[in-house]
Amino acid sequence: MDIYQHRRHNKNLLMVHLIFVTKYRKKIVLGDFRDAVKQYLFDTCVKNHWYVKRMETDQDHVHILLQYNPTDSITRIVSILKQHNTYLSWQQHSALLEQHYWKSMFYGQTAILQRLLSPYHKQLSNDILKTKDNIS
Repeated sequence: MDIYQHRRHNKNLLMVHLIFVTKYRKKIVLGDFRDAVKQYLFDTCVKNHWYVKRMETDQDHVHILLQYNPTDSITRIVSILKQHNTYLSWQQHSALLEQHYWKSMFYGQTAILQRLLSPYHKQLSNDILKTKDNIS
């Protein structure tokens, strides 16, 4: 089975590792709410044609390894995932969230780690570092 996405004039494999952290690192991603959060994120990914390779949760954050299309920007992906998940979480679990937050916010800042899955990743990183050194 080929892991690459084949398009008319290209072949790609773009993946990103996203970490969504709860506001104030509150430990509320537990039990039924944890399952609901994972389902909201998964449904949003399916709707937007992003493929969830792996999703794990801890008490205060969610990890997602996501394969996306070249036409989508990572900032757009993060924005959509945070907006939909926060909206649905407040609709379905407002009693739980009102105990911890005074307004409709669920996620704090998001850490984004983009992984370029190509044989040239190491060379690209070295070239970027050399360019930064030459500029400064």
